[in-house]
Amino acid sequence: TRYINETWAEGRLDVDAELQYMQDPFERFFGFGPGTPESNESNFVSHLWFWKGRVAYEILPKFDVQLEEKWLRMNLNPRAITSLNNTATFFAGNNEVVSSNQWTNRLSLIWDTRDSRQFPKQGHYVETFGLFVPPSFDSNPFYSGYGFIGKEIFTLGERFTTVLRLTADQLFGDTVPFYMQTSLGGENDLRSFVERRFTGRGRVLFDVEERILVKSFTIMKAKFDLSLDPFFAVGQVFNQWGQVALDNLQPVGGLGFRALVPPAVVGRVDFAVGTEGINVYTTLNYPF
Repeated sequence: TRYINETWAEGRLDVDAELQYMQDPFERFFGFGPGTPESNESNFVSHLWFWKGRVAYEILPKFDVQLEEKWLRMNLNPRAITSLNNTATFFAGNNEVVSSNQWTNRLSLIWDTRDSRQFPKQGHYVETFGLFVPPSFDSNPFYSGYGFIGKEIFTLGERFTTVLRLTADQLFGDTVPFYMQTSLGGENDLRSFVERRFTGRGRVLFDVEERILVKSFTIMKAKFDLSLDPFFAVGQVFNQWGQVALDNLQPVGGLGFRALVPPAVVGRVDFAVGTEGINVYTTLNYPF
C-alpha cells in the first residue's frame, strides 16, 4: 500500500507513505567484508514488515531537504534452498545475524536538476544524508551513518545518453544487523552478482551506463522506444576504510536491453559479467 502526493504547497512539498509485507524464500548471505568466498553462501526465508514515511520540501529552486522515517521488522526463518547453508546455523553466535525491529531516521539534502525523474536526458542529482537508529524495544543498540549519492546525466546527440553514478556510505555502531548494513550485488548494483553478495559497514561504487536509442515506433497512438545500454561498474564493501584497495574492487560489465514507454515505464533485461560469472536480471525501471 502506497500513497504519494507531489502537489502540496504548489508542488514544493512531496509526501510519500508506504506500508508493505514481503516474504522472500531466496535470500542470500555470504558474511561480512569484501573477500567473502562463494562457499559461504547461505540461504534464509525473510519475513519483512515495514512502514516508511517521507517528506521533502523545496527550500530553494532544485534544492530539497528530506526527512525519511522507517520502521521494519525482519524475521529470519530457516532456509528454503536445502543445497545451501542455513544462514542462522552457519553464522550461529553472531549477534548481527538475528531477527530484530529497526526504526531508522534519515535526513537528506538533495540538489536535483534532472529534466525528468523517470527518463532523464540531462542534469545532476546530488544527495548527502545522515541517519541514526535509536535502541529499539528489543534492545537493539544505537548506530548511525552517513552517505553520498551523485549522478551526472548528459546526451551526445539525440540517441546517446550517458549516465554516471558515484555512491559512498558508511555505518558506525557496535552491532548492526547484516540486512541493515550496506551491500552490493543484485539488479541495481554490481549486476553480475546475486543480491547481497557482499555486505559491510560501508561501500564505494562507481557506475557508467550508455543508453543508446535504437528504434522508436508508435502502436495505437502509444510511443515505444527500444534501446541497447552497455554498462560498467566497479565497487566494493568495507568494514574499515583501510580495506578499500584495488585487490578488493569488483569490476562488472554488461549489456542491457530496454523497452521504454514514456513517461513512466521501463522494462529491462540486463546481462552482466563479473569475476564469478554471468548473471541475468529481468525487471522494471532503470537501475539508477
